[in-house]
Amino acid sequence: MNDYTYKTKPFLHQQTVLEKCWDKKSYAFFMEMGTGKSKVLIDNMAMLHEKRKINGALIVAPKGV
Repeated sequence: MNDYTYKTKPFLHQQTVLEKCWDKKSYAFFMEMGTGKSKVLIDNMAMLHEKRKINGALIVAPKGV
């Protein structure tokens, strides 16, 4: 994870979550609205893709999102 270059630097709380989740098979983001869950998820997917652990992602969200 240390060699990953962020497009935009994460806030400290986002960095903390990334350090805990990036190598887990499954992980849930129980974060408040507006705290940057999407950024954490995108960075996590980018890290996994860079390390060839995933080759795609499917994101499911309500219609209005």
